[in-house]
Amino acid sequence: MLGPPAPAPLDLATWASYSRRMASGLSNSGPADGLATDPVPADVAEGLRFESLIIDLATAFINLAPERVDQAIEDCLRRIVEALGLDRSTLAQRSGDDMVVTHSWAAPGYDRFPTVWARADLPWYWEQLTSGATVVLSRLDDLPEAAAAEKAIARRF
Repeated sequence: MLGPPAPAPLDLATWASYSRRMASGLSNSGPADGLATDPVPADVAEGLRFESLIIDLATAFINLAPERVDQAIEDCLRRIVEALGLDRSTLAQRSGDDMVVTHSWAAPGYDRFPTVWARADLPWYWEQLTSGATVVLSRLDDLPEAAAAEKAIARRF
């Protein structure tokens, strides 16, 4: 087994009750609506908070004026960083042989990444992205030996 067993699926009434209790701040204070009497399990509460964050992020763009999109994206990055306890979150796009940072947010005490990264600066990362691979890292130690340049840059930031 790779981790703790997944929690049992919730029936719709229990999920709705937990969701309402979480939204009203009554997560472990007893029933708020008579449907669920047990405290909200920690893993369920975490999942509900995450679902709520995703919904809030998505709805932030409904009817948003085009001139406010960049600020809304950076606000979403901030909320993700804060909710997940990250150092920073950065979005970039390819432009020729460069990666151009389009949006970034860093927690207090951390610098934002530079605006442009050349292919030579991040050879392993560039190879992964241009081959269509998804790169997801939780720790610098997750990087392979071939990503020594990326690891050194990440340590600087």
